[in-house]
Amino acid sequence: MTYLSDCKKEKEVKRQELLKTIKSFTSETVKLDKENVSVQVTDDFPIYIRDQGTSWNRKNQYTFSLWDKLPYIDYNSKKRIKEKYNEPKGVGVMNSKKLTEWLEYLKKVYLDLVNLSKEKVNKVNTFMTEVKEVKGLKLNTYNQEKGGHRGEIVKGGLEYSFEIDYSSGWISEKIEVHYSTEKTLDNFLKLSLNLFKTD
Repeated sequence: MTYLSDCKKEKEVKRQELLKTIKSFTSETVKLDKENVSVQVTDDFPIYIRDQGTSWNRKNQYTFSLWDKLPYIDYNSKKRIKEKYNEPKGVGVMNSKKLTEWLEYLKKVYLDLVNLSKEKVNKVNTFMTEVKEVKGLKLNTYNQEKGGHRGEIVKGGLEYSFEIDYSSGWISEKIEVHYSTEKTLDNFLKLSLNLFKTD
């Protein structure tokens, strides 16, 4: 046997042991993750449990995480949601009580993230519907698959621009003076009295 095949076999043994352990403590649907030494708990929640193993400097053998890919949910969004709830203590030895506490905690966090994502998506969609109705507004996208947008329009010596952050859904808007003219006293006086005309 090669080193790689030994590692693959060892990994699979760990996966099966972890699956058996989790199943013994919960009635939830549990399945093996395809790539990692972890299991996914329930079909409705992307909750993953990983067996980190034990060592002299590691107290918690099991780690719990959400592998979510929700629109406009970034690190700060997750942090604020998690702070609403008391995170369970780390798990060195698995039992039914500890597993249930982690599952309930992560379910609450995930449901709040789903609702927050929906709110942000609705806000962005409403905003984009409004700006698309403005004549002359130039739109462009970046990270389009994630929902990033930019746009600008120059009118009457002013420039309006916006940018939607693809990671958080934050809408940033800006209005700036946009005159291209000679820097003369006459033009200054016209600008100060709002009498300057542009093509």
